[in-house]
Amino acid sequence: MTKPVIGITPDFDLGQDGRERYCLNNSYVEAVIAGGGIPLILPGAAHDIDLKEVLSRVDGVLLTGGNDHDPALFGEPKHEKAELLHVHRQQYELAIARNAIQMGKSIMGICLGSQTLNLAMGGTLIQDIPSQIQEPIIHSQKEARSKATHKVSIVKETLLHSIVGLDEIMVNSFHHQAVREPAPGLTISAKAEDGVVESIEGDKKQFRLGVQWHPECLIHKKEHLALFKAFIQASMKK
Repeated sequence: MTKPVIGITPDFDLGQDGRERYCLNNSYVEAVIAGGGIPLILPGAAHDIDLKEVLSRVDGVLLTGGNDHDPALFGEPKHEKAELLHVHRQQYELAIARNAIQMGKSIMGICLGSQTLNLAMGGTLIQDIPSQIQEPIIHSQKEARSKATHKVSIVKETLLHSIVGLDEIMVNSFHHQAVREPAPGLTISAKAEDGVVESIEGDKKQFRLGVQWHPECLIHKKEHLALFKAFIQASMKK
């Protein structure tokens, strides 16, 4: 049986020598492999190539973490704590997400990727949890990425609940932004103890799942590896 090919969005920055480059944490690649897929890093030059042609070669799309989206996308001025994505990544990340949605691809979003999925479908974000949420827990941990530090409550009868089989899950946390209002077609499937949205998902027709934590760093725990297995299984060609 042919393994599904999973397109992974890379980050974009300038090296110390000023040269533009794409980069990606290896943990995303290893998580896709562990889940049973074939990882393929997607090119970000959406303005130079036929993006639909590129996406036709993959079975699912993994939207990865990174800095913050421009709040102009949802009609707000930039918060002083916001650290915006490079404009190039801003453009190709949303273009990849929107085209993947239109093409009916299975989509999993991680941290920023969950926010990307929400914005691509018309949702909004909280720009800075510490200053905009009353009595927030710590969402930007100092511990290692492989350590889970806070609890998330999962809504029953959701895709997320069916995957992990738990009402609560311990997660790692490296963000200061989060989903505020889920986009039309998306629902909240998990929250942290302070009410911050930790997971969003689409209907059961297409696999669309966003999680605010970094399960790619927790695949040594079966409940987090299960997310990648379910995503890759959903990407399997029928």
